[in-house]
This record gives sequence, C-alpha cells and structure tokens, in this order.
Amino acid sequence: MMDLLAWVVAGVASLGVSASDPASPAPGDILAGLPDRVSDGDTFRIQGIATRIRIWGVDAPELSTREGPAAREALCALLGDGPVACRVIDRDRYGRAVARCFAGDRDLAEDLVRRGCARDWPRYSGGAYAGVPRAGMCR
Repeated sequence: MMDLLAWVVAGVASLGVSASDPASPAPGDILAGLPDRVSDGDTFRIQGIATRIRIWGVDAPELSTREGPAAREALCALLGDGPVACRVIDRDRYGRAVARCFAGDRDLAEDLVRRGCARDWPRYSGGAYAGVPRAGMCR
C-alpha cells in the first residue's frame, strides 16, 4: 500500500483511471481524480469515472438513517476539492469498486472511523480499523 500512498503524496501527475477496462476496474487497478458525487458515508464517484467506489473495510450508516446525513457530510469534508486515489480490492454485488482510498496522505476509511462516522467491518477488513480511537458521535 505504501506505493499508492507515496504516489498520492508526491502528487497525482495525471488524474484518471489506471485500469485495463475503465468501465469495469479489476483488483489492483488504481482509480484517481477529483471527487464527484457522494452517495452516502462510504460511497462516492470520481469525476469522469462511471463506476461508484465503495470504501473498503468500513461500514457507514445508510443515508436513510438518522446518522446517515452526518456520515455523508463527513465523507464530503474528507474528500474536499483535492485529488483522491483508490486501489481496487474487489467488486461488490452492486457493481461498485470496493477500494482502499486516500485523499492526500489520509486513509479515508481510518478518518471516517476516527470521526465516529463509520465502523470497522472485520469481515472484510480483517480488523484493520478496530484499534482506531473514535471521537464519539459523527459530526
């Protein structure tokens, strides 16, 4: 993962898709660019890429729940206006690219858990975010 992190921190020279088939990214592919639409607290799109991205390893409240809008707003704030880079790990049953994502040098999943806006999903993460201290309620 350090190669992805170094790539993001050094600056994304050319934003877009590094994938064999941009319409259907495969594990290992990198999706990068400026954030576009945020669906909920753990799903978003990158400008110019049709595939929705589901952040790997965490679960955020659905938009229709009481905590959902705050989780969505937290992801919007974390994404900001700068570039984001995601390494695809899998595809889910909805066709989304499940990916580990970074905005600058920040792991989006870790930041969502730290803010209390998502929880570690050990079934998929292997407990990668279980030890992240939570700030309380999502804000």
